[in-house]
Amino acid sequence: MKINQQHNGTIIGGIFTLGSLLLTLTFFIPILSVIPGVYIESIISSIIDNEPYSNVGKATILTLVIILILSLIIILFKSRKTKFKNGHIFGIMVFEYFIIHTLGFYIYWATSLNFRSDGQLIFGAVTSFPISSFGFLGLGILIDMVKTNKINDKSIIA
Repeated sequence: MKINQQHNGTIIGGIFTLGSLLLTLTFFIPILSVIPGVYIESIISSIIDNEPYSNVGKATILTLVIILILSLIIILFKSRKTKFKNGHIFGIMVFEYFIIHTLGFYIYWATSLNFRSDGQLIFGAVTSFPISSFGFLGLGILIDMVKTNKINDKSIIA
């Protein structure tokens, strides 16, 4: 499949968004997608005070935001040296898949459920999954913006 190289970040981000929206219908994939957050949460719960448990949730969200920002900075700075190929963008999207959906789930848990925990909490992943799916479209647009600035920087130098 030939993808327009000028907007390939947005197109691939849109494909990931559409794919994630369709995977919401499985109810199983959204639950599996937030598992990395459970590991981070368990590590954080052993480090900080668990009373109230919302402290752990807030620290988990902060950790996920830091991971997201650092990974984006690393990816985008390393990509300044190379051309964004479709496979490269696809790899970025796969890497960010678990971070974006996990962060979306924890934000949903904080805002809609006020960090309440019960047996039905895991189904919040299904509720938050469609909303966090649009993060890929934003990521694709960000990649295209970085590509455009890289091209403009070269034309100014030349």
